[in-house]
Amino acid sequence: YWKLRSIAEQAAELPTHEELLTQAQIEPQSGRRAVMSEFEKGLEQDKQRLQKQVTELQASLDHEAAGAKRKSLGDARAGELQELRKHKEDAENRVAQLQKQLDAHAASRSSEQDDLLRQLRTQQVDDELNLDKGERRTAELERENAKLQTEILKLQHDLNVKEGLQMQHREGSAGAGIE
Repeated sequence: YWKLRSIAEQAAELPTHEELLTQAQIEPQSGRRAVMSEFEKGLEQDKQRLQKQVTELQASLDHEAAGAKRKSLGDARAGELQELRKHKEDAENRVAQLQKQLDAHAASRSSEQDDLLRQLRTQQVDDELNLDKGERRTAELERENAKLQTEILKLQHDLNVKEGLQMQHREGSAGAGIE
């Protein structure tokens, strides 16, 4: 009885859900973890430990109930048995509560990861569109530059031809003036 009572008291001293949540740490850059967190591991270990205690309490209760029937212990034993049953019920409730917390935490983390993934995919699509626009604009500017370079070469050629004709004309006029 004392051993079971000690186990039940230990189960009642477990940290609250809020205390366990403050111990959870998520990577700030990615917002998720690749493996179970210490918080999740702690919850899972607490759950397993409490389930083991529940099983031990149930076995003890069964043993105590059988012993009580055989020995016909009085009301005092029945009160102790009732107290053990209450401790068992409390431990079962705590196990159920821890399971709910674990499930809620896992669902919350999954939702946050999905939102982040959607944001990253949207950003990737936007970046790819901007990159494509930039490449098209660069190609347009390069074609325009090539056209301008061709025009400059043509204008330089025309200028050179014009200057050559003017020089020939001057030389021809100077040669005619000498005669």
